Amino acid sequence: MQKSYLQIVAASLITLSPFAHAVLAEQSGFKGIVGIGAMNQNQQSQFNTDSDNAITPSLTSKGKRTNDVEPYFYGAVTYTGSNLTNQTFIGFMPSDMEIENYDFQLGWRGEFSNSTVLTLAYVPNLGLTQKQTWADPFVTNQARQKTDEKEQAIKVQLDNIDGLPLSLKYRFGTRKLDTENSGNSQNLLQSQRDSLNRNADYHHGAVEFALPLFWKNTYIMTEVSDTLTIAKGDAMSSNEYRGRMIAGYSDKDYDFGLIGVLGHRKYDAVNPVFNQTQKDNLYNTWLFFSWKHPLDVKHVKVNTLVGYKRTNSNIEFYSASESLMTLDVSYSF
Repeated sequence: MQKSYLQIVAASLITLSPFAHAVLAEQSGFKGIVGIGAMNQNQQSQFNTDSDNAITPSLTSKGKRTNDVEPYFYGAVTYTGSNLTNQTFIGFMPSDMEIENYDFQLGWRGEFSNSTVLTLAYVPNLGLTQKQTWADPFVTNQARQKTDEKEQAIKVQLDNIDGLPLSLKYRFGTRKLDTENSGNSQNLLQSQRDSLNRNADYHHGAVEFALPLFWKNTYIMTEVSDTLTIAKGDAMSSNEYRGRMIAGYSDKDYDFGLIGVLGHRKYDAVNPVFNQTQKDNLYNTWLFFSWKHPLDVKHVKVNTLVGYKRTNSNIEFYSASESLMTLDVSYSF
């Protein structure tokens, strides 16, 4: 799957510190952020839709390694009411599913008397953030055809529950391919091709908890999540468990830290192309850094993110690796 470059922005755009979300805003009115940056992405995956990866000679490899450098931009606007307990927002917000991704969201936040913050948001499908994949990824020795993958979702999130650094997250979404031809290039029965259909609904739930450390301004934030994908094809339906830990530092000048992610994803039925049920182990490591007000320039922040992601699958065709580095400058107003 090829991500839109607009979705790959520095994870430090909005600080990862769990202690920064207790107050919606210090004053009422509009606030916003805009940013521009550049990204270097090096990846090896059969689902990378780079033109250099369009032809694969066999189904026993991970695809060609590609390297891209691209610009990106982002922005978001919030409006906070006069009582400072209601806020609407629109723009690119941190994804609750992937630490390096941002979703275009439209939503509302409300803070209750016990300091709990409720977020309701809609994640629309926009051409601006379009993902692409192969219509039939199993074509060999000729160019595979791209197709758009459209996704939309709704999310509900509770943060700072009863004044504690505890969050509960839920997201329901749908994914639909414009053209789904998986398996048409293979000598399969229709029922077997149907089992490869990737159009799906999904449910994502997570619990996140943070603790301050003994050293000033340092913290650990942990999250466990479960993503249930109910695809039209049984071989593409899956259940994924993840654990994530962030060890970070945050003060008035800097945010930085280390992120580690471990996960396991198991599919529901035998993949008829490989005669195996797919099982994946997921490993992610990220370093993030933000420099606030560099050289005493107010409202400006310099952000960088360096990461490595790896998927080890029992079916080599689905194994993948990716390294990513971003550098951007943002301005808050």
